[in-house]
Amino acid sequence: MSSKIARVSRGTAVPAVFMVETPMHLTRRQQELLQLIQGHRPLISSDGRDVPVSLRVIATSSHDLERKVAAGNFREDLFSTLSVVTLRMPSLRERKEDIPALARYFWRIYSERFGWHLAAPGAQVIDRLLELIEPLVERLDRAFVGAR
Repeated sequence: MSSKIARVSRGTAVPAVFMVETPMHLTRRQQELLQLIQGHRPLISSDGRDVPVSLRVIATSSHDLERKVAAGNFREDLFSTLSVVTLRMPSLRERKEDIPALARYFWRIYSERFGWHLAAPGAQVIDRLLELIEPLVERLDRAFVGAR
């Protein structure tokens, strides 16, 4: 990825990096990220040269980073640098009323993509999805926690 950022940063636009999960437990990685964002650390390109980089970062986390900062598990300076704009998205478990609209949306998208000519999901399908969502979310939670 570093060589891609280095190539993009040579252009006129400031590259944006999307981080799916902010590094939590690696203090050294948090420090390196902060130095890179603040422009204090050049990026090492694939050919070994230092490349000064200016970045925009969009970072996501499934953790409550404010709590992590308070507990001393996340750098406060990195948190304040990353949290210029904060959007909080409740989990699907907390917004079950969105499931029918999401089901219809994905049904339409995949029907178009695969050329299906099926009726949209009815009330029984939606009810079954609502029954299944809790165990599914729990399984996904365990899978992602186990992958860390």
